[in-house]
Amino acid sequence: MSYFKDILRYEKKYRKFTILNILFNILYAIFNVLSVLAFIPVLGILFSTDKKIIEEPIYDGLLSIGNYLKDSFYLFISQKIENNGQIKTLLFICLLALSLFFFKNLFRYLASYVITFLRTGIVKDLRDKLYHKIVELPIAYFSEKKKGDIIARMTSDVQEVENSILTSVEVIVREPLTVIISITIMLLMSVKLTLFVFVLLPVSGFIISSISKKLKANSAKAQKETGNFLSFIEETLTGLRIIKGFNAEKVIETKFNNSTLSFKKLMTSVFHRQTLASPMSEFLGSATIIAILWYGGTEVLSNTSPLQPDEFMGYIVLFYTVLNPIKLITTTFYNIQKGEASAERIMTVLNTKNNIKDKPNAVVKDGFYK
Repeated sequence: MSYFKDILRYEKKYRKFTILNILFNILYAIFNVLSVLAFIPVLGILFSTDKKIIEEPIYDGLLSIGNYLKDSFYLFISQKIENNGQIKTLLFICLLALSLFFFKNLFRYLASYVITFLRTGIVKDLRDKLYHKIVELPIAYFSEKKKGDIIARMTSDVQEVENSILTSVEVIVREPLTVIISITIMLLMSVKLTLFVFVLLPVSGFIISSISKKLKANSAKAQKETGNFLSFIEETLTGLRIIKGFNAEKVIETKFNNSTLSFKKLMTSVFHRQTLASPMSEFLGSATIIAILWYGGTEVLSNTSPLQPDEFMGYIVLFYTVLNPIKLITTTFYNIQKGEASAERIMTVLNTKNNIKDKPNAVVKDGFYK
């Protein structure tokens, strides 16, 4: 993803928005996980599986911090039930969960709000750089390149970079944070069950990644074909009198139709592979959940797991919150592969060297527009 990195070099100018986005996404990820964990006591109250804790838990070090925090929360809930009853405690937990969901979505909005300045700023800078480069390059460069291809790089390629790569930046920051925090909590809840999950997830990842091998290649061909038919349009409009003079309308039209047909086939292949990512990852995720239900449920029913039934259900819900970020990361990987082709075409122009150099101490005359 070298060209992806080249595009992200333009991020330095907007670093403050990147930092704010990361901060808001960290807070989003934390509240996202907490909003799920808040429902475990609800399940305990509804199904009478909550553990009554009357003694203050003892902190035995970092390795036992998960049990310490869990027991502290259950102590608080037990005291709440003792003093206010189950109905009022249930209402309290529901309001707590509602507050957590509010802050989760607030920070998600703020993260998306600040990243917009980064996206639009980079797109503007890319267009400005491309225009500056085109004006700077010698005339000989344009005799070798089709004008329609240059126009395609400034329009559709830049648009593709925004839609595919820059849109993916936030997902790259936010979703891995959610996965890391969720898996950390899952490890604190049950190391054995989480290790079982780690065995299943790489298998799913390998299957998904194998589907996207041709995506970048087809995207590159499609963007090149865009330049071809834009060149046909430009050449047709420029030489329309000559075309009509030689009665060559059908010949030119046939060439244009062949170009758009090729583009159609390439984009059909790209879209098919791209749309396959989401349902495939969802199916594999559902298969993983069923496997966890079988394995973890067997452990809970045979009393060989440290998890209580309500905690196990909370664990399943927590794992389900991991699936959506993984699915988004998978889709983002497809998008970046698709956008890499456009990024390559943009950077090829920007990295073109101009062999014509100004003489030392050259006198600059006043231009026409001054």
